Amino acid sequence: MEEEEINQEEKTNIFSGFGEDKEDNKNKNMKIIVSVVGAVVVLALFIYLISGLTGSNTATTLAIADLEDTEEAQLENQAVLEEIGIITADNDLETETGIESLNDLDDGFETDEFETTITTTTVSNYLQAVDKVLELRQATESRNTIEIAELVTDMNLYLEDLEETRTLLLPWQRLISCAYTGCDDTVFVAMIDAFATEDLNNKDHMTVHSVIETYNYWDGKNTVLFSGSLTTTNKLVLDNYNSEVISKWNEMIRCNGDCGEFNDMLFDLVGLIIN
Repeated sequence: MEEEEINQEEKTNIFSGFGEDKEDNKNKNMKIIVSVVGAVVVLALFIYLISGLTGSNTATTLAIADLEDTEEAQLENQAVLEEIGIITADNDLETETGIESLNDLDDGFETDEFETTITTTTVSNYLQAVDKVLELRQATESRNTIEIAELVTDMNLYLEDLEETRTLLLPWQRLISCAYTGCDDTVFVAMIDAFATEDLNNKDHMTVHSVIETYNYWDGKNTVLFSGSLTTTNKLVLDNYNSEVISKWNEMIRCNGDCGEFNDMLFDLVGLIIN
């Protein structure tokens, strides 16, 4: 009897706590599951908020998109600067993508290496001024704002240096008033003729002025004046210039003021004469 009680006690000792351990493990597992689920929910909520604020599925996608936009903008800036002649071999922005990170550039401009203000003109005579007018016409037609600004500044400095500009002032004012919006070709013609007539003792000046005079009479309103001017211009061209100039002049005569390229022919001819 006593032996049976001992065996029963041993069984009780062996199995005592078995159910309790199992219950404890179950509680621990539940806590772990709850913690994991909570973490997942928090992470999902965070991703959702990021997506809602940025419009992107992930923060990584947003970062890549920002980087691509920045590089594209920098490349576009590089292309624009090259187009207007600002970027040179000395200050080129170079990386694997063709540019250097803007963060690596020094703040501000180094005035010793890059002049931000034009203070001296590149024009030294009237014929060079005529050439600048031809360039300004092209810049105005293409709406190249930077080039227009540079040409206007350059020419204005030249005019400021001249002792006498009364005959140049009016056509110049007309030209700069429409340079950014678009000028009629007659405005450029008047400016070129104003420079040409400043020195009619010069062969090129005389020829340019004569060509423009003939051009103005080519409207057929005064046959006598047109005929006399055409004869004079034709002799000047044939006697003083090469085959390229003569060929362009012949194109104008063939056109006879009645083709769409007539004005372009005039400006091309002037460019050939002065160069």
